[in-house]
Amino acid sequence: EQPPGVLKHFFIAAPNFFTFFLGQRLRALGEVVVYEYDFDGPEPREYHEALRLPLQQVESQEVRDGT
Repeated sequence: EQPPGVLKHFFIAAPNFFTFFLGQRLRALGEVVVYEYDFDGPEPREYHEALRLPLQQVESQEVRDGT
């Protein structure tokens, strides 16, 4: 188990079958940040955070207020 607050940053250039396989073992990796390259953005193009995994469930305002 990883200490709290440890993040792993992934920049993956691999076939889809490998990323699918890696995703199936995500629990063993702990908290992960996945990035994507902005091919369509203005120059200079760069990487942007796409996902933080595991996804955190967010309660809606209605649920918290009981309405």
